[in-house]
Amino acid sequence: RCARAFLTYTLYDMYGPLVIAPLEVLKNPLQEQPLPRLSREEQVKFIEDDLLFAAEHLPMPNKAEYGRFSSGFAKMLLIRLYLHETAVNKDYYNKVETVANELMSPQYGYQLQRDYVKMFELGGQGSANKEIIYALPCSYDGPGVNQWHMMVLPTNYADHGMGSGWGTVTSTWYFYNSFEPGDTRRQGLVTSYKSSDGTIIDRNTPQSPLAAGPIPLKIGYDTGVKGSGGYTDIDIVLFRFADVYLSLAEGLCMHQGASTADLHEAIDNVNVVRNRAGLPNLSYADYPTAEDVLNAILKERWHEFWCENGQYRSDLIRYHRLVPLVKTINQSPYAEEYKEIYPLPLEVITDGKGLVKQNPGY
Repeated sequence: RCARAFLTYTLYDMYGPLVIAPLEVLKNPLQEQPLPRLSREEQVKFIEDDLLFAAEHLPMPNKAEYGRFSSGFAKMLLIRLYLHETAVNKDYYNKVETVANELMSPQYGYQLQRDYVKMFELGGQGSANKEIIYALPCSYDGPGVNQWHMMVLPTNYADHGMGSGWGTVTSTWYFYNSFEPGDTRRQGLVTSYKSSDGTIIDRNTPQSPLAAGPIPLKIGYDTGVKGSGGYTDIDIVLFRFADVYLSLAEGLCMHQGASTADLHEAIDNVNVVRNRAGLPNLSYADYPTAEDVLNAILKERWHEFWCENGQYRSDLIRYHRLVPLVKTINQSPYAEEYKEIYPLPLEVITDGKGLVKQNPGY
């Protein structure tokens, strides 16, 4: 049920409510039964019921094998679901606080790693890393595979013992310049490299692959990638304990009737994450309103979770801030609010026999 909830939440976040067949329909697979999409309330209850069951029956993190589901993972997914729903019901902020505080308790055993960068390098994952709530174990031989180096390294890359990639993903200089000086989380944004002909490439090189932005090399170098068909031994980290700190901060500052003490506690949680990145504390006096604190939280999420699991997209969408940011960065004429969720595939519409309606705008 945890796996079903994980998949369902991911699809719900991307497409909106889904078509989910009840058991009595599934028991008659030869009988065609077109079904409409669930309502938003039905969809949320479906996911929440699975996660509450999973949180109760899965092992605690210290009893779960690395790379497998735990009660902590189910509760992290509950936090993400509840944050998603705060866009339509602010009471969910109280649920975020409750679950985040549960994950903060010592029995779950989570703690921030001291070194942010090393967490994404070879050997930085595994059961010894108490910050990871869930990661997908990867290796050169599979079955779990990670090809991030291939996705981001330019086609003429030849540096740090590694060869070229496909260069299909880049960052922006807008993002790079948004970091404060000394923020260790920016180290993975590579601003220059040695090319296959021995020259040093940076953003000012003619026809540079870095013209639009630095290389978003979130994970460390791995010389074993060269002979592995592009696969790395570095795991894909999906959820981390830092998310719990920032989720709790968001619940504290955004719930109905948030007090000055709530805003201060929210800032305290943000500062824990900032301090690990080598940054000084934010001052209470500089963030006197809930909106000010929320802006600080979203900025920390931007810098903390870049190129991790697509979470920042959802963080912006629940406040309808994704499209304005896209337009600010690249002046895209194609960015529209209805594109916050994707269109349903045509076959889903066809199979619905008129009962399944396309998302608005498509």
